Amino acid sequence: MNLTSRDVVLYTRPGCIFCQQVQELLRDAGVIFRVQAVNERSQQEELAERFAARSFPIVVVDGIYLGGFTHIVHLHSSGRLARIGRWDDDGELQEKQGEYGDDPDGPEPIVPPSRRESPLAKWAALGEYMQKRKRT
Repeated sequence: MNLTSRDVVLYTRPGCIFCQQVQELLRDAGVIFRVQAVNERSQQEELAERFAARSFPIVVVDGIYLGGFTHIVHLHSSGRLARIGRWDDDGELQEKQGEYGDDPDGPEPIVPPSRRESPLAKWAALGEYMQKRKRT
């Protein structure tokens, strides 16, 4: 496998809490990345359309859309986030269309089975994870 350093860009928008959380997760994973703040609404819409992203943040590796908040959390929870700065050419870490089903709230693995009935359960699980991480 040919592992090389990649150009990782995190596109953010002002006041985006999810953008800040992704930035923190990338930093904690040791990923070398640069942040590109997108302040103008028209530029935000253009980027979202270009990468077929539903929302911000937008994480791009070598000009290819990797994923957004949900996918980065999924990569982190599966222990694969540190690899995005050096992923191989087949794009195995790239978010796949429909990977998370029809649920825009996020991946199932971060939610304990007992809490899956609540529509806010995924966000609660993420909040608990972030609080636990701050304590350590």
